[in-house]
Amino acid sequence: MNEILAIIRAIDRPVTASTVAKRLRSNQVGLVKKTLDKMVREGKLVQKDGKYSLPEGQGLIEGIICATYSGTFFLKWDGGEDLKVLEKSDVAVMNNDRVLARKRGGHCFIVKIVEHGNSFTVGNVIRENGTLFLMPDDKKINEPFIIPKGKLADAKEGDKAVGEIISYPTKRAFGTVRITQVLGSSDDDDAAIASALFKYGVRDSFPQEVLDEAEGFNITESDLDNRLDLRKLNVITIDGDDAKDLDDAVSLEITEKGEYLLGVHIADVSHYVRLDGAIDKEARTRGTSVYIPGKVFPMLPTQLSNGICSLNENVDRLTLSCFMVISRQGKLMEYSIQPSVIRNKHRMTYNEVTEMLLDSKSPKRKEYKDVFGMILLMRSLAELLISCADKRGYIDFDLPEAKITLDETGFPVEIKEYEVGISNKIIEQFMLIANETVAAHMRKCALPSIYRVHEPPEEKKLESFRDLTEAFGYKLPEAPKPADFQDILKKAEGKPEEALIKKTMLRSMSKAKYKMTNDGHFGLAYDNYLHFTSPIRRYPDLTVHHALNMSFTKNYGGLRALGEKLENIANNSTATEINAALCERDVDDIRKAQYMSRLIGEEFEGSVSGVTAYGMYVELGNTVEGFIPVGTMDGYYHYDEARFALTGHNGTYRLGDRVRVRVFGANIQEDKVEFTLL
Repeated sequence: MNEILAIIRAIDRPVTASTVAKRLRSNQVGLVKKTLDKMVREGKLVQKDGKYSLPEGQGLIEGIICATYSGTFFLKWDGGEDLKVLEKSDVAVMNNDRVLARKRGGHCFIVKIVEHGNSFTVGNVIRENGTLFLMPDDKKINEPFIIPKGKLADAKEGDKAVGEIISYPTKRAFGTVRITQVLGSSDDDDAAIASALFKYGVRDSFPQEVLDEAEGFNITESDLDNRLDLRKLNVITIDGDDAKDLDDAVSLEITEKGEYLLGVHIADVSHYVRLDGAIDKEARTRGTSVYIPGKVFPMLPTQLSNGICSLNENVDRLTLSCFMVISRQGKLMEYSIQPSVIRNKHRMTYNEVTEMLLDSKSPKRKEYKDVFGMILLMRSLAELLISCADKRGYIDFDLPEAKITLDETGFPVEIKEYEVGISNKIIEQFMLIANETVAAHMRKCALPSIYRVHEPPEEKKLESFRDLTEAFGYKLPEAPKPADFQDILKKAEGKPEEALIKKTMLRSMSKAKYKMTNDGHFGLAYDNYLHFTSPIRRYPDLTVHHALNMSFTKNYGGLRALGEKLENIANNSTATEINAALCERDVDDIRKAQYMSRLIGEEFEGSVSGVTAYGMYVELGNTVEGFIPVGTMDGYYHYDEARFALTGHNGTYRLGDRVRVRVFGANIQEDKVEFTLL
């Protein structure tokens, strides 16, 4: 297909199948025509009057439909800003559809759906005027689907069910579905969780061929050939209390020159996961592990993620070790990356290490006396690296995360802000410098790789942020560097406008993504950056490991083959990362609504976290966010978009303002909490 595209691009005008066949030196015109027609169906070509051309040759662009909750559609495309889809378009589209469109200024008309983005939908079975419908839970699909006679299966009115789409909506008719699975009653909390998981394609089980391939792994003597033996080295892991997929371990020593010798030892997952094998293909599809309260949906089968790959205590584990010599000024002096074998001396937790460092009477100091000196060194090095990051201009948004605790029945009994202690920062800094070091190595050696890229913010996105900062007396340069943003955050720290500036700055930033090209990481202020340290739970890291191991064995053919896959892997990894984050957020919101449903009428203090023309959002200290409709507020309020404010006769409410609220309602099915303002 690539050869055909190159031919049509070179001719630069609509061509017939026979012309393409002639250029291909093929006498099978019929077969060439079948290929061309397939490319038309896939949106790669456009056909008119029996001739084929590239979409751009006909003034068409390709993109993905992004729906809003209000029912407006936008086209995301590579050529610039999102385009609003004009309602006059003859084609009825849905969220995530891949389409061809004709651009008209800042708008577009949809010409053709190349590929539907949804084959299933989840929702509630309802009855209207004697007809059964499936009303999607996804508010971006704002029209119901008809359930034809004989397609209801075991579902009944009031159930939450999965519907396979039979026909898609048109401008004149509803779409239709057949029910394939009943998740439970529409008012059941577990069904709401199941709906969120199904919506994002999160699966608990693995195909049998993947499970079969994951059986029987163990470490043999031959596995240790050409590996650095580090089993006598003081190596430890530091993770969360409940973590079972331990993919990073650390060691630290002082060299004869008085410099730090930091070792970051990462599970050698690629030793077990053969490129393009059943496990690898499944991991590539999943892209990442998904973490929800009380449960993990792993990227790899548990035999690997919690077993042979996990750096469990007191067992031999195969790793890739990145040793870095770091000067007392925090400069990387030299490094080495090589296959190794370790034996984790202690499986420690963030809480234990933080306690040891902050409490001189902690019994943990005695329990871990063989590594306590090393942990003190780790704190010293982490503080040095944080200081260097600060000078470099690293932007630290320090956004709160929720820790949701469930009881034995699965109901949330506690929600609080996740505490980030010094131990978390130690591991964070060590992983950052390891990722940067490996990225620089991949670039220097011209190895095919996937980089973690964070591009500078677009000027248009900076306009409102620049206006806001100037209103508070902070000036942002015309071509700002990371240090300029960091400087504003420091100046606003502890002031009433801090939350407003932090949230607005975050909105102005580009989204980090995976790319084949090493374009740097703006937020971290790194020229080189990738993900190397979590191959058990992130596929880009596993890809980097594949490339490193091929380079160690001089498998140049494998490196070339891997390089040809990288663009698709990078795009898929970005998409699956976003998908997982949305799923985790939705499930957290359901759990938060569950938790608040038992606190109706209770009063809390919180901060204004969002302002719209319809009301404002308030975030409590436990990270729960609720909405206050403007209609419930005393008097008339005007929405000032430029100032992110609601102004009325009782005053002005802006992002970051402290307010007192009462819990009015909690809708678990819509994962929403509603407050009233006191």
